[in-house]
Amino acid sequence: MCDLLGISCNENDRASRSLPQFAKEFSDDNPDGWGIAYFEGAKAVIKRSQGKDDLKAKKSKLFRETWKKVRSKNFIAHVRLASRGICTELNCHPFALDHNVHRILERDWIFAHNGTIRGFAEHPRSKGTTDSENIFNEILDSMKKYLSSGKIRGEYHALKYAIEKIFKRYGRGITLNLLMSDGNMHYAFSHYLPGSDFERPIFMKRRGKAWGNVILLTTGKFVTPGYANEEWEKIPTDRLLVVNCGQIITLSDPI
Repeated sequence: MCDLLGISCNENDRASRSLPQFAKEFSDDNPDGWGIAYFEGAKAVIKRSQGKDDLKAKKSKLFRETWKKVRSKNFIAHVRLASRGICTELNCHPFALDHNVHRILERDWIFAHNGTIRGFAEHPRSKGTTDSENIFNEILDSMKKYLSSGKIRGEYHALKYAIEKIFKRYGRGITLNLLMSDGNMHYAFSHYLPGSDFERPIFMKRRGKAWGNVILLTTGKFVTPGYANEEWEKIPTDRLLVVNCGQIITLSDPI
């Protein structure tokens, strides 16, 4: 199964400690592509593996150039083990919504997913063939519907509603580990069947003032050189975590 890494920072950062270590630890088990999403101001930017010779993140020149040069408050990275869709750039996470092209929500969004969802319908906005991109577009449509309904406003409530709609459509036998961000808030949600082949929690690590206040979110725990004693916390399943500028904002009741 693929692995995810989300980073929420208090100030623009290069993520030069976490991204290379994440790639080093998980590229061999996930050799079918990589992607990094971040924000330049309010604009979502995606960098992905380019061709068959660039699939492993830890060996990719573009991956290395990206983490060395880019500064942002929010990152989502993904290394892919192909379960749905062939090994092409279009099937590499993260995925992005450009709100200037698709007037779905008022901001750009980025998204990555870990898991498998069967029986999904191909969404007209999807460019690739993965279940993950189609689920992302379904979530965006449900959020738009909620925000247009006159109910309690806000993306947090809209995303909870969208996740509920996914469960109603596909059942609770799916694996739905996701990271999303609108460049302001960073969201994490973990759902899997304990004891199954797809059991993969999302873990969180908090780093304080010495690191500029940073929260890491990942499906694969890794050790940063020189900081072997840091502890990872498991995010409770079926609860939506909201993070902003390296600080926890809220953790929802079970969805």
